[in-house]
Amino acid sequence: MKISRKEREREVRKQEILAAAKALFAKEGYHGAALDEIALRAEFSKASLYTYFKDKEDLFYAVLEDGMDRLLEKVREIANQELPPLSKLELMVKGVVEYLEDDRDFFRVFNPERVRMTDMRDAHLNKRILPKLNAFVEVAALVVKEGIDQEKIKKVDPLEVANLLFGMIHSVVAQWLLEGAKEPLAERSKVILDVFLGGIQSRKGRK
Repeated sequence: MKISRKEREREVRKQEILAAAKALFAKEGYHGAALDEIALRAEFSKASLYTYFKDKEDLFYAVLEDGMDRLLEKVREIANQELPPLSKLELMVKGVVEYLEDDRDFFRVFNPERVRMTDMRDAHLNKRILPKLNAFVEVAALVVKEGIDQEKIKKVDPLEVANLLFGMIHSVVAQWLLEGAKEPLAERSKVILDVFLGGIQSRKGRK
């Protein structure tokens, strides 16, 4: 279905607002970021923001959704390639790490929210963000299962292993930012690959 020029222009403006909001949320946190400042950075009037988002909370979750959608698109694209499962997992790690290095503001916004994802009382996280995170993990789990079926990966619980992979990436990126992001994050992805892939490969997978 062809998108009209008006719809394309609206999407461009929406992305401009999301970019401005993400930068401010990353710097000031949710409570410290003001809609007036977001509007100023995006070069919009505050009133015009409400034609795109209901309120600050809606805008905040839209920033998270946008980042998760981009990550999900990246891992799905890799998962659909005609490659061995272990190669797919390696590309997933490198792709996600590369994305988070390029868009570290997204990670700074996402990182505090990950803790809240265990709180089942948070309706917005459960409805808008958690399903996207689960979808991300499920894509990796399917690749792990593919490796198990081909006897390249040990017989493990694919979902548990995929969650472990996500946790490793999250921890490495968080530590990298905490230390000032002084070296390329890609250097640290090697540690994830060595520990993760080395741990799950079957004897057949190492050949």
